[in-house]
Amino acid sequence: MRHGQAMEGNPDHDRELTDRGMRDARRQGKNVFHDEIPDRFIVSSATRTAQTIAHIREELKFDEKRIQFEASMYNAAVRELFGIVTNLDNLWLTVCLIGHNPSITYLAEYLTGDSVGNVNPAGVVKMRIDGSWANISQRGAYFEFYRASE
Repeated sequence: MRHGQAMEGNPDHDRELTDRGMRDARRQGKNVFHDEIPDRFIVSSATRTAQTIAHIREELKFDEKRIQFEASMYNAAVRELFGIVTNLDNLWLTVCLIGHNPSITYLAEYLTGDSVGNVNPAGVVKMRIDGSWANISQRGAYFEFYRASE
């Protein structure tokens, strides 16, 4: 998932969500995760990603223990995000990374081999893998859907 729409300004790490970004995060939480809340959310340390998960959590009312902030996701290259994925705990069957473009888009394309295009703010790409996180490879995930914010 990409964070919700953020305000312009500097410093980049501290940019906050716009009103639309807040609404979209809540809507995506309700529409995408209502049937299956991920076991773990791995979230960039940026303000806008922290606010995105806060609005999703407020909408769905799940335990904050499901959230893990990962500073290395901010400005991460695809190989760094891939490293996070391959080191996930196999006890977590479903995981949602909340990060930034272009890396989120590139990671989805790398893992699925499909052309996703551009993951818009608050957009969610759902993929499925067979086997363990450690054994995933390029084109090792199955594309299920891309849901842009409305």
